[in-house]
Amino acid sequence: MFSNDRIKPLAEMVFISEVVKQANIAKRASERLCAMNDSFDALEVWCSIQSILVAAGNVSKILWPSRKISIPRGEALRALLSIDDQSLLSDRKLRNHFEHYDERIEDWFKKPILQFTWILILIHLSRFGEVTSQIFIGSIIL
Repeated sequence: MFSNDRIKPLAEMVFISEVVKQANIAKRASERLCAMNDSFDALEVWCSIQSILVAAGNVSKILWPSRKISIPRGEALRALLSIDDQSLLSDRKLRNHFEHYDERIEDWFKKPILQFTWILILIHLSRFGEVTSQIFIGSIIL
């Protein structure tokens, strides 16, 4: 992928076009969120949030790869795109929580005191409907 300590032009073009595509996916999802205004749709909210997080995560993986051999590629692309290491995209904590939410829920339910709180939240939310759409919101808040 590298020749003379530079990323090959075709690889560079592929990675940059992927960054652009992922940015457009996130932008479109954000526009869908903003367009909802008065017609709240919980499923559409979560579809849009998931699209934004996955797209941001993909850009993050391109620009800050985890494989050691790929680190120079990330550095070269960040330099080319003038993205510094303080970019919000460099921090994958939120995306990782979302990506591994099944593990977070499992770990959360291992804490006995929180189980009671969770049941109360579910009872409270069931009065307003949309319980299944709101469960994940409860796990983030707590």
